[in-house]
This record gives sequence, structure tokens and C-alpha cells, in this order.
Amino acid sequence: MAYLILVAELRRFVIVGQRARLGVLGALLLVAAVAACAPQTLPVDNNGVAGVPSPRTDASSAYDPVNGTIVMFGGAVRSGVLDETWTWDGARWRRQHPAHSPSARESALMAFEPSSRHVLLFGGLSCPAPWPNDFIGCDYVASATHQSDTWSWDGKDWSQVPTAHSPDVPYFGPLMVGAGTDTANGRLILLTSVKMVTGNEGLATWAFERGDWRQLHPKDSPRDIEFGGPAFDSASGRLLVQQSSGPHVDCGTAGSCARMPVYNMTWAWDGSDWHDLGPELGTPHDFGDLISAGSSGLLLVESGAMQLWNGKKWGGHQALPWSDNLRTGWIAAFDQASNQVVLFGGRSWGTNHLYGDTLAWNGTVWSTAVPAPPSPSVHLSACSASAAESGPGWQIAHDVPDAAVFELGFVEPHDGPCRLDVVVHFSLMGPDGKLLPIQGNPAQVEVRTDLTFDVGTEFATFTLTHACELPSGAMATFEATDYTVGEPATVGYCQSTTASMTLTPGTLNRPAAK
Repeated sequence: MAYLILVAELRRFVIVGQRARLGVLGALLLVAAVAACAPQTLPVDNNGVAGVPSPRTDASSAYDPVNGTIVMFGGAVRSGVLDETWTWDGARWRRQHPAHSPSARESALMAFEPSSRHVLLFGGLSCPAPWPNDFIGCDYVASATHQSDTWSWDGKDWSQVPTAHSPDVPYFGPLMVGAGTDTANGRLILLTSVKMVTGNEGLATWAFERGDWRQLHPKDSPRDIEFGGPAFDSASGRLLVQQSSGPHVDCGTAGSCARMPVYNMTWAWDGSDWHDLGPELGTPHDFGDLISAGSSGLLLVESGAMQLWNGKKWGGHQALPWSDNLRTGWIAAFDQASNQVVLFGGRSWGTNHLYGDTLAWNGTVWSTAVPAPPSPSVHLSACSASAAESGPGWQIAHDVPDAAVFELGFVEPHDGPCRLDVVVHFSLMGPDGKLLPIQGNPAQVEVRTDLTFDVGTEFATFTLTHACELPSGAMATFEATDYTVGEPATVGYCQSTTASMTLTPGTLNRPAAK
């Protein structure tokens, strides 16, 4: 058998995962859709299903005890960041139409501010809409802008708070900044990583007081590494933060990192200082979002499990009762009206698939409170080849000796599900620009499918047998209506077989990972 190593310089687009948030390990929070309830058939409007927010990622939320609702603002979708305000009353979502509003953004901080008895929103990221087939969200846009404004929600309208100072937040992202209500001491506390510098030890603590932000200088602080929280624990009456002993990858590129904790740590805020509660609490050795869960304590949603803090110690380790999708970018808050943790939205990690279901945890089990808006099932608009293409590439043919497969992939484009019906033409040209005398060259194949997240990637494939005979300097060209690409394809380190080459067209589907 010939020994084949195909060195093809065709662009190989990795469809998902390459630009995921590698710097934030805890962002890989394993939460996926529950199939406990059958989907409802509801009328669709421009905002998704009437009474249901459209699927989105990286929105912001907080519970408003004065009005008895969870408030959600912003987030990102295919068309860019949002300026929508929604409220959850314990049973349903309602779109609000305030006279004034913060600008469109994602990843803002939100928490209830006791002195004004309003929900406060601070900062976040704004950015232009992504290009077709780019990842959704400001993390993947070079021109993302950090916001530093503060807004107040009174239950009906937003009003900007003209603060003299603003917390210095280097990065609005999971596990790097957080805000929570210190109910015991009547203050909104913001905790953030500082600019990573040599010798830095602690996170920065800010409080909102008398209409302004003030940096506090506690004697002790949680380490300047990823953290979960701060979240108020009703069971013990304390604002808590969780940190893992590592490894930590977000500790800067210059100089030494902040000192790592020697054990997993739970920190408590007493109103003026942070206290390490010690190693005997069983603090989870993981990264995750810390969520207030009413009288149940706190819920830490990690990468693969969730754990419960009961006011005294950690325990109640549970495997999450959903599928294996990595779900990130969701919002969650404890809803006093229904006495449940309510979770909405997010994305399937590393893809542009957004979730729109509302899930609820009652202290024991998760359930689907509101199903996601139904996906389009008929009359999909036509895809253009250029919008849906995920790039050409090649792979070794595992079932055909001494063969290589050239392929052009198509995925659900940036604009959403669509119907693809294209003929892909493929040709192999010699270094002289002439068509190579290969049986079946040129070739063509029709690709006809509905491109949705569930479909995954649909490929037009062209299998070249006895590929070692492909001459040096050969060119491969794909053409499909408004899309054409030609790249060098070189075979090296082969033992020649002097056998005739054949080119065979076909199609291949690789479903989305679930």
C-alpha cells in the first residue's frame, strides 16, 4: 500500500471552537436544554415568540424585590447587541418599552441597590454586528467598546446615574467581574479583577454609595484570579465568593501572576473586609457561576456539575440532568415570586446556536418553565453559497487506500437557518493551468439541504484515488454560484504507485455535536 501524506494548502476553516473563551475556564458551564416539556405552538413576532424573548447570549439580569420581577437587559444575537428590557414575573416574560434606556450592550453588571431600591446596571460591552459566519458577541469583535456608565431601573423606566467615579473593569467577562447585593449591610458590592501587574494580590472591591461608586480598601481580599460571585447567601446572611486553587490561565502575560491559593477558597464579606472561611468547607475545585438560591443557599454551576452551599458548607454535588452540550452565556437569578432559580438563554459553546428556553430549579430538580421559540420548519429562505460556506479543506479517505477527499463545507450562516440548493463544481488543474487528465475531472455535485444548527455541516466531497500521483503545483478549485476559491494542493512524501487517478463526487454530513 502506498504511504500517503497529503500536504494541501487549502484553507481549512474550523467552524466552531477556535476562538472560544480560552482564557476563562469557568465559562465552560455545562447547562443544556431540558426536554421535559413538549414545545408549545405560539405565534411568532419580530421579537421571537409573543411573550418570550428571542434567543440570545450574554444578557444581564437581577432580581427586583420591589417590583417582584427578574429584570433582563441586552445580550447579543446575530444582528448585534441588544437594548431590550424584559421582566419575568414568576410565570411569564414581558417585553418592556421604557421611555429611556441604556445603549445596546452585552455582559453588563446588574444588581439590586438597597438605598435607592432600584436595580442598577453598570458597564458592559458594545460592538458592531459580526460579519457573516463570524461568532456572535463582542468577544470576537476587534472594535468592542467597554462601557462605564451606570443606569437605574425603577420598574418602569431607566434613568442614567451621573456618577463622578466608575469602577475600573479591565474585562467584562465571566469569572473576571461580578456584582451582588449585600443585603445584610445594605450595599451593592462590585468585585473585579484589576490590571494584571507583578505583585498584585487581590481583587478590587467597589461599593455604590450616595449615588456614586467608591473603591473600598479591605485588609484582605480574594486573590486576583477567576472567581464565582459575589452572591448573597440568605441561609447564612453573607455575601460570598468562591475561588479554585487552579490552574489559572488568566493571570497576565508579563511578570509573575498573583499568588495562587493553596486550597479552594470560600470568602465572606462582613461589610468592611473579606474573610477566608477555611479549607474545611469542601469548596469545589472548579470554576463556575455562583447563584443565590433563596433559603437553599447558593448554587455553583460548574463545568459538568452543580454544587450547593447550604449556609455552612459545600455539598450536594449533582450531575446536571441535561445533555452534553456546553451551554454558556446564560443569565440566572433567584425569583422570589416562584421560589426558584430561573435561567434563560445562552449559546452552545463555540457555535452560533443560541438558546431561548427558560429553565427553573426548585431546590431539587430543573424543569422547563417556558420552551424556546419554535425553529422554522418550512419555507426557509434560500442560502447563498458565499454566506453558507465554511471553507474548503481536505482529509485522508479512511475507507479508500491511498486516497484523499477534497471538500467544501456549508453551515447555517450568520443570518440564521436557510435552504441550500447549489451545484458545486470542482476541478484539479496542473501547474501549466490545464485540466489534469484524471478520470472524472472536472466533477460536480448538487448539495440540497436545510441548513440549521441541528444539521451541522453539509459537505460537497470529491474523492481522489491514488492521490500520490497528483503532480507538484496542482491547483484545486471549487465553484458554487457566487462563491469561487482556488488553492494549491500538493502531495508529498508519497511512494508512487503509477496507478491511474479517479475523481468521484459525493456529499457528506457531520451533525452538530450535542
